[in-house]
Amino acid sequence: MMKKFFVGVLLSAFLVSPAVAAKDTKANPAVLTFKNKKGETITYYRSDVLQYKQTLPEEIRFAADEAVFSDVRDQMLLDLLFADAIEVEHLENDPEVLSELKAAKVEIMKKVWMKRQLNKMVKDEDLVRSYNKVKESLVGKKVYNTAIIVMDDEDKAQELLKQIQAGADFGELARKHSIEANTKDRSGEIGFLPEEHLARLIDQDAPKKIKISKDGVCTNRVYKKDGKSILIKRLGMKDAEVPEYKQVEQQLRALEMQKAVGTLAKDLLKKKKDNITVKDYNGAADSPLKKAFEAMAEGLAAAG
Repeated sequence: MMKKFFVGVLLSAFLVSPAVAAKDTKANPAVLTFKNKKGETITYYRSDVLQYKQTLPEEIRFAADEAVFSDVRDQMLLDLLFADAIEVEHLENDPEVLSELKAAKVEIMKKVWMKRQLNKMVKDEDLVRSYNKVKESLVGKKVYNTAIIVMDDEDKAQELLKQIQAGADFGELARKHSIEANTKDRSGEIGFLPEEHLARLIDQDAPKKIKISKDGVCTNRVYKKDGKSILIKRLGMKDAEVPEYKQVEQQLRALEMQKAVGTLAKDLLKKKKDNITVKDYNGAADSPLKKAFEAMAEGLAAAG
């Protein structure tokens, strides 16, 4: 299930830099122009928005570009607005800011060190190997375009299901009743996703029902996910498209970096194991980083 963008979480420091040589063309139009208080004009192109999309949670990354384009662009605009407002406050020498900067210095050094270590570990041949696995996994695979209605109340969701089965318009009900902000204005449409992503976003059983449903038909049950009730309708199906290497290079690099983080952490832990003791809540001996490594493994399994 898609999550809302969290205002201010992704600040302007994480925005993609506009391509220096980019021009406003039909293939890559300018989609956001912002003049800041310094009088500088910042222009973002379609390619910038799509690049930024790849830094967002997977339900956004894997959604159809057109389906979430306006949401991603607007998040970029929010970041620019915040950055512009901060600029005029002249907080450079503010005591609170200086205190925060001192604390952040260690985190920045850690981030730079980590980046350098991971860049040494992740090679181009690793990316090519991962890309070849992706290509093999997409052979003969189908992707499904679906729409959802998300509600807090299961009884109301069951009532909507009855209305849909009686002929009510799914999209109209989604716009009126769904609490999922990123899809309701598009009549609930998520975009094309493979079965495994639908299983994680909605329910393990959902892809099975979607596969046997006809286009335009709502599945005959209410799904439960994280306390929410979800109705789902199949909109279409097509063969999965094999992306060009350049299109997914950054995603592949991020995945390999995630693997490398686990390897790096294990190596560091092995070197210091005789100098580390950890205990659980009750004071019993525990394994250091056990849950962290398990979470990494689960994340990699989901991404792969």
